[in-house]
Amino acid sequence: MEYYSFLDEIEKEEMKKMADEIDSEEAYYTIQDALKNLDYTRLVEKRELIEKQIEKREDLSPLAQKYWSYKIENSRTQDTLRKLQYRISYLSAEDKEQLEQIKIWEKEDILQDDFFTKEEREMQIKTLQALIYQEGVYSFLFQRNEERKERYFQTIQESSKLIDITTFLSEKEKQYFISLLAKVETKAKMKEIVQKAKRKNYSYEEQRISQKKEAILTAVRDSSLEEKWIYQIQEAKYIAELEAIIEQLKWQFDQ
Repeated sequence: MEYYSFLDEIEKEEMKKMADEIDSEEAYYTIQDALKNLDYTRLVEKRELIEKQIEKREDLSPLAQKYWSYKIENSRTQDTLRKLQYRISYLSAEDKEQLEQIKIWEKEDILQDDFFTKEEREMQIKTLQALIYQEGVYSFLFQRNEERKERYFQTIQESSKLIDITTFLSEKEKQYFISLLAKVETKAKMKEIVQKAKRKNYSYEEQRISQKKEAILTAVRDSSLEEKWIYQIQEAKYIAELEAIIEQLKWQFDQ
């Protein structure tokens, strides 16, 4: 629920209680799909609301309007849109002051942008501070943000592959985790989602290993091979190890 930024805390708590009471995977992910769609609808509505604010700012140059529209279009969380809404309302009506304030805000954003290395961010800030004319500033910002967008989607693709190759998550679970990637705005958050998917996959693997161990141990205890194999079975950490032991046991039983 934490990645649905357009749901309030009461809604999240109510939905969490409802989800906890469901024992069907299909029903659980039906609820998640509904929440995802509601969250997206509110995102679009918030974007449209701020776009209307921009239209009312007749003091903004065409380049400035294009800049703010671009920022809104590529924002995905409630916090970011609130920040943009505040910035637009705070913005001076005077062109030069507008530009200086935008440079200050962009410097703040660049410093926190983990899609670029520290060295890249430092170079971007130096370049931005050296620019003094509107055309140069906005041209640089559009170029930087386009590169950021490219890295953003590349990271989504890479993260999606890491989730997709998990062996114990169901297709619905994989799609759920993958869909969350588009709801966050930082590389760190994407990594966090991938780690959650991997941990869930690992917990399923642990369950499968435990079940398989118990089944093999039961068979071994009923045979004369218990002392020879029980240690190997108990120490096995992966399904592949247990399957190899099963093959060896089959060979032993056939002798």
